[in-house]
Amino acid sequence: MRRRIVPFIISLFAVTIISGCYNDGDLPPIPFGGDSAENTMEDGFTEGEGEEGKPLVRYEGPNGLILVAGWAGSAHIMFDMDYFWQLDTALEEAGFDTQAVPVSCFQVHSKRAKEVAAFLYLKVRGVMREMVADGRALSIEEIDPTSIKFNMICHSQGGINARYLVKALSIPDPRRDIPDLDEDALDPSYLDDLKVLAPYIGDIVEVDGADVPNPAPTVPALAASEFIGSIAMLSTPNNGTYIAEWITATAPELIRALAPGIADYLWAGVVNGQRDSHFTAATSRMARGYMESTFNPALEARGRKTPGINVYVYAAEFKEERFLWWTVPSFIPSFNFAVTGTLWHVIHPVDGSNDGIVPTESALWIPGNCGGDASWINMGIIPSQFGVDHWMIINHFADLTHTDFNYDATPGFDAPAFFIEVAGMLRDAE
Repeated sequence: MRRRIVPFIISLFAVTIISGCYNDGDLPPIPFGGDSAENTMEDGFTEGEGEEGKPLVRYEGPNGLILVAGWAGSAHIMFDMDYFWQLDTALEEAGFDTQAVPVSCFQVHSKRAKEVAAFLYLKVRGVMREMVADGRALSIEEIDPTSIKFNMICHSQGGINARYLVKALSIPDPRRDIPDLDEDALDPSYLDDLKVLAPYIGDIVEVDGADVPNPAPTVPALAASEFIGSIAMLSTPNNGTYIAEWITATAPELIRALAPGIADYLWAGVVNGQRDSHFTAATSRMARGYMESTFNPALEARGRKTPGINVYVYAAEFKEERFLWWTVPSFIPSFNFAVTGTLWHVIHPVDGSNDGIVPTESALWIPGNCGGDASWINMGIIPSQFGVDHWMIINHFADLTHTDFNYDATPGFDAPAFFIEVAGMLRDAE
């Protein structure tokens, strides 16, 4: 079993730690199948008809499950340790086809969302290849790709990325080959391979600055939302968090000076092997001002409708009054509660109840106008006897069985059971 997070590295990094319904607007047409102006990102393709009007073969099976990591995370962190610690294994054992997306630790929302979209494209195309291999279809060209859907469980910034994906992005039509690119040689478990596909992901909302022009603008495209079933967001700063503003603008000068280097070069570069890291940009875009005045209005004004996609939002809450006292009988310091308690005191005077990173109200934020669009469901605060902080949701620090103590750091909260319950809810909503 891979060992848990190395304490001295975490101590070094802890000073930097932070962490659908909209109105549709006018959408620029994106070509589907050459010069056809009739087909757009909003419309997709003609459902149920393939070449020469033949019915498309539909995928018959449960939705897959995608896990999307939050700020500072990816599918694996800390020299290949699971970000969702032991949770993907628990979900697989419970019968859910599960895979975590490798995303950049520190990157702006739109670019991270394109990595998720590239992963989605490769997974859909992989399922189509399996259908052909199993004899369920003669070729991928006769398969209805939008019958292949995935549910998403997103932690922290991962939820913002999911929102952007379903509101703004298109992926290449999985039935067609991309010119001059062997997409079937790309592996969805490698971030660098996803970045190869990122320029082919269409984008209709510009919130993070203009991207490099798409090198293949006539590649047939389908809305990424066509491939999503339901979404669960766990402690996502949907309306921002003060800690992002603090760490980039108002924290003590020493912290602000050290944070980018520790994050970009030590954490992302040395520890996680990522070359393209933008800590300051990624973090500042989770500040309250940016989310309230730029990101959320941009998606409301320009984002497409996403009918049929239910979004379930959860908040976590650190109970400051329980801090540390219950750990004394075990003679084991509660490191995560110590860090959470410190950050809780930074956030609380400004944003009130929080989990050490994300305010409760921000995690449970819901767009104001839900008319004619998908449903956002407020699931409330995750229940626990002693509270659940931002890392305990994903099972960090919750099971220190590598020590001589049978020590559970989150009495009243079972992260694997919680994830299985959420995954089951998403499955039942299919």
